[in-house]
Amino acid sequence: MTRDEALTILQGLRERFDAPYSLEDKAAIRSLYKAVMGVELRVTSCQNCFHDAVILIHKQLKSNNQMAKEKKFWLKNGIVLTSPNFHGGAVFTNANLTDEIAAEYLILFPNMVTRFSRVGELRPKAKAKKAKKAQ
Repeated sequence: MTRDEALTILQGLRERFDAPYSLEDKAAIRSLYKAVMGVELRVTSCQNCFHDAVILIHKQLKSNNQMAKEKKFWLKNGIVLTSPNFHGGAVFTNANLTDEIAAEYLILFPNMVTRFSRVGELRPKAKAKKAKKAQ
């Protein structure tokens, strides 16, 4: 989905903002949220999450002017990566975890692959960093 397609869908949803969203609208919002924000929409029982999502999508598209990039590495729900021996003890979640950092982490700690729900290819560039550090 392109940014222009997302804006077109969003405009239609914003026109119906004051009314309850239909099942088709809710499906469109979930899909749009995933494409623009890069994460799944957490649906709550009050249904305000769909209206909130429309606002967040609009803000993201207008302020950042871009869609989310598809991540090759994704942590399981509730998992946080941190180690005093990795990036000075920095804390990583899905919100700030890049593919490069995830690959580097898994090369250093291969047994932690179980913390990921999606694992991309470990790049040779990251493997070279590990070999360089070992020397």
